[in-house]
Amino acid sequence: ARYDDPELRRNVLYINNGDNTFTNKAKEYGLDDDSYSTHANFFDSDNDGDLDVYIVTHPTDFKDKNKQKNFQKIEQGANTSNRFYRNEGNGKFVECHKEVGIDNHGFGLSVTTGDLNNDGWMDVFVGNDYIMHDYTYINQGDGTFKESSRELLSKTSYYGMGTEVADINNDGLLDMMTVDMEIEGNYGTKTFMQSNKQTFLRTMVNAGYVQQ
Repeated sequence: ARYDDPELRRNVLYINNGDNTFTNKAKEYGLDDDSYSTHANFFDSDNDGDLDVYIVTHPTDFKDKNKQKNFQKIEQGANTSNRFYRNEGNGKFVECHKEVGIDNHGFGLSVTTGDLNNDGWMDVFVGNDYIMHDYTYINQGDGTFKESSRELLSKTSYYGMGTEVADINNDGLLDMMTVDMEIEGNYGTKTFMQSNKQTFLRTMVNAGYVQQ
């Protein structure tokens, strides 16, 4: 949420009461973060039988950061970093994104999980909007993740929106899909292509982004 008031940005967690009602217990569980959250995915990251959670964020200063004449990465900060909460198994979650190796900001709009390399550990695929490339976090099996988009992908999406992983050809391996914005009409297509000048793309790569 892009509210200026941090209280309006706090996450909510609705716990089922077992009587067709739900109660927001985000604060009790330690998940009422006030960053610019957009999407969450609950999954068992450490194979301990309970669900941890990855939360993507979307900084609010995206307009200035996407102009070619003012091209730069967003500075890491309290409200720009994605979040990772480890389930302690006692009804409490602990935020530890730096500890597990997910110390990256992004224009996050989606996050999905799956065992991408068939090693028995759940990995994370994050879709980022605007200039930020998508993230592919491979679970190291020791409580940490390694961002491996450069090693695994020849390119990532540009203006990524939704992400999904699924075995689309029944070969036993998970495939990855990202959807971008749909452009209607020939004018929109030309307008989008105009922003993909080779000089701009080279600038993105030189700034440290994966090729898009």
